[in-house]
Amino acid sequence: MTNIYTFSLFIPQGLCHLHKQEVIHHDLRPQNIIVTSSADVKITDFSSATMGTSSVSTSGTIPYMAPEVLSNISTKTIRYNSKADIWSLGISALEMAEGYYPFSRFPENKMMKRVMHGPAPTLLWDKWSDNFRAFISKILQKNAAWRPSAEQLLSHPFISNIPNERGVTDSIKWYLH
Repeated sequence: MTNIYTFSLFIPQGLCHLHKQEVIHHDLRPQNIIVTSSADVKITDFSSATMGTSSVSTSGTIPYMAPEVLSNISTKTIRYNSKADIWSLGISALEMAEGYYPFSRFPENKMMKRVMHGPAPTLLWDKWSDNFRAFISKILQKNAAWRPSAEQLLSHPFISNIPNERGVTDSIKWYLH
């Protein structure tokens, strides 16, 4: 659970900082997150990032794109905001928790249709806490207006109940060494 705590605590903090600077990452996914030997969690690969409070960009990695971004691929006329990064956070957290990408069994076209028009993915294993389930459910709202901002996520009960940062950092250091 330490990895989920780490991801769920430090990545929203990083996104909060980026979004306050009016940066939308556009490609948040597990491959673009690193944990250093000193237990610092970093968001990497800003090649798809845009500046501003909204965007029409469709750059990034399709399996982690929010429904509103996928809807924009053919037209590039729909403006969306940093809450697209929150969806990517949710897909990444779900993938880390369950061990697989939620739409991995579908070819790309079918996966895109499922993300845009099907139900939002959920945690399947029973072992997850109610707070973590609520956290994932909140992040993976199909309607971006209902998704919390990164700043709002920091006060979600799942995050606010994480052991103090030092404890999480010490656990990461122990695990890495």
